[in-house]
Amino acid sequence: MAEAVHLTGMTWDHSRGYDPMVATSKAYADTHPGVTITWEKRSLQAFADRPIEEMAHTYDLMVIDHPHVGEVARNGLLMALDGIGRDDELKTLAAQSVGVSHPSYEFDGRQWALAIDAATPVAAFRPDRLDAAPTRWDEVVALARKG
Repeated sequence: MAEAVHLTGMTWDHSRGYDPMVATSKAYADTHPGVTITWEKRSLQAFADRPIEEMAHTYDLMVIDHPHVGEVARNGLLMALDGIGRDDELKTLAAQSVGVSHPSYEFDGRQWALAIDAATPVAAFRPDRLDAAPTRWDEVVALARKG
């Protein structure tokens, strides 16, 4: 019988950072008996304040934000996800991601993390309040000044 494996992960305390990790960990455990993953969470500020290097030495899995990818790659803090037999799956994820979400976790030709959500800026307006949405920045500023 295989030895039980228990992994720990760190994410931020928000449904976008925590809920997907719990759900995928359960799905993984269902198909890999003997493997359990426990996720800890911190407030976004506490998550930002604790150095990634410190967390990398403490946790097996981590949710990181794309601005940290260069630090992770330069300092060898995490293992790259490409080149370990899952490149076809990475290509599928890249093709299914929104905008540049997937490649935002790529650095120096390697994939260091996966996008679990996408902050996708959008513009909207209420036609009962405006005749048309602004199309130039100066129009946005003028509209903001009007309140």
